[in-house]
Amino acid sequence: MPWPVHPHGLYLWTSVGLLCLLCILSSGSSQSVRTGFIGGEVLLPCVYSEQLSEPVTAFWRDKDDKIVLDIINGKEDKMDPKFRGRVFSFPNHYKTGNLSILIKGLRADDAGPYDCDIPKVDYQAKMTLKVTGSSQSVRTGFIGDEVLLPCICSNQLSKPVTAFWRDKDDKVVLDIINSREDKIDAKFTGRVFSFPDYYKNGNLSILIKDLRMDDAGPYECDIPKVDYQAKMTLNVTEKPTSHGATVTSSSHHLVLLSAPLFVLFCSLKLMPGLDW
Repeated sequence: MPWPVHPHGLYLWTSVGLLCLLCILSSGSSQSVRTGFIGGEVLLPCVYSEQLSEPVTAFWRDKDDKIVLDIINGKEDKMDPKFRGRVFSFPNHYKTGNLSILIKGLRADDAGPYDCDIPKVDYQAKMTLKVTGSSQSVRTGFIGDEVLLPCICSNQLSKPVTAFWRDKDDKVVLDIINSREDKIDAKFTGRVFSFPDYYKNGNLSILIKDLRMDDAGPYECDIPKVDYQAKMTLNVTEKPTSHGATVTSSSHHLVLLSAPLFVLFCSLKLMPGLDW
């Protein structure tokens, strides 16, 4: 027998569905899965949907109930020795409800559940961190465009900084020696750039401009002083078109050196409690 349908049934069920969705979105807790690589870094989100009155207090705990970080009266306070020097928060964002943390120098035993508690507003964020053994990634760029290849060590680097970039043919993509751009193969001359102001922060990423099809393939970045390597594969394709217009990528890749956190903060503020 068919279900009876009330004249306003569709409206009723739509309203109920929206109400349930709003309940989920405004729930006092959130849970997600984050993935990081050994030796890399990962952002664990804890973002309340409203402004917080100062002083702000929050507590981060791991699977063993270790103190990942206590934020008390608006200041970073207690931290277990396991996390000392590896966990950082963002004090300028506390009052906006953002108590997220960044874990650097990821280890296999960092994996597992994490809890963030903001007691003043009875808010909890729960997540699971997965840590894998490879930091290799795939980057994609378009012919004639540019692409950022990341090489970011989790530690501050003492000066002078030295790093070596090589491609699939072991060509010198870029040698950074004593904190200066040094050797570079003729193939990459005038097309490869690094960011000297960020060397000391462990960021030896490079930007390749005017991409060519023969740029595709594996790349390696080696920072010998700290025994760190980053490996990635670059794919180069023709530019896609949409409605007759060529799609181009942003030329402001330098912003990517600090932008991921800002973008993530904005995303989290717009969608608290969602796993994206």
